[in-house]
Amino acid sequence: MVKEVNPENTSRKQAYKLWIKAPNPMVTFFRTLDVTALVRTSKRKHMKFNMLMGYCIGKAASEIKEFYILPAGDKLMQYDTLAINIIVKNKIGELSLCDILYDENMDLYNKHYVKYSPPIEAGASFNPPNLAKDFILQASVSEAMGFL
Repeated sequence: MVKEVNPENTSRKQAYKLWIKAPNPMVTFFRTLDVTALVRTSKRKHMKFNMLMGYCIGKAASEIKEFYILPAGDKLMQYDTLAINIIVKNKIGELSLCDILYDENMDLYNKHYVKYSPPIEAGASFNPPNLAKDFILQASVSEAMGFL
């Protein structure tokens, strides 16, 4: 469910004032992470590495209330769920994207990921109505290769 919120009554009040009129209100952060344990977990549990990365991003984001409040035009909207936006190279080498609904239950998140990522790699697009944090993946989503 989504509802409009008054920016003056949120912790995003200042950010809203600074960014609402910006032509591209997006900030990107980079950080180097040691993903060795995640690679091992991926192999041990036979789960895709990038699915596990998305799950970790969703888990971290779900604990920060500001990630549930996003701008939409000149309004500020509050969502009750998050989705992880994945961008993959499809079979013809173009970038495709898909929002995977985040669920605290990793098995359920994995089911969503497995259901929606193969059609995306084939060139389809699936987008639920809400977003969370983005991460960019290479075409081989089952391998722990470098990020684009």
